[in-house]
Amino acid sequence: MGRTVDTLSTFNLVEYQLIVLELERSPIYSFKRMLENELIKLKALGEEFDLKVGVVINKVWEAKGDLDEVVDFIEDVVKAPVLGVLSFDSNVPLASNYGTPVLAKFPRTQASKDLLELGENLITWIFGKKHHKKSKWGEYGHSIWEALHGIIHWS
Repeated sequence: MGRTVDTLSTFNLVEYQLIVLELERSPIYSFKRMLENELIKLKALGEEFDLKVGVVINKVWEAKGDLDEVVDFIEDVVKAPVLGVLSFDSNVPLASNYGTPVLAKFPRTQASKDLLELGENLITWIFGKKHHKKSKWGEYGHSIWEALHGIIHWS
């Protein structure tokens, strides 16, 4: 009970709710049920507190056609923007084992590229502006850092 109360009081302090869905834990054919059971309820809770709600889909292995249906459902039916789709990548836990972010250890993997795109989308979603990269890999993760910094410091 205490956790729920703590969580609800946190909702009074924030402006954004980022819901991260993991497809790895739910087969694509049962994903719609998971959306109905979890995503719609979480979105409704955020809206109750007047939060701007966005979605990230994590650990994606599914075929593009299947994923397009999921994204369309989230955006058209649930009415929440999908801000990023992060590919399943075995390099993520490997980088973690080294104590290094995947963006630093494996900057050219699909997961790293997806994270950079997510960072760009977060900046646009939160601040309404596009971030212009100074170099492709020289400042890996700069977009994510800028977005998180802005959220933490309420820029």
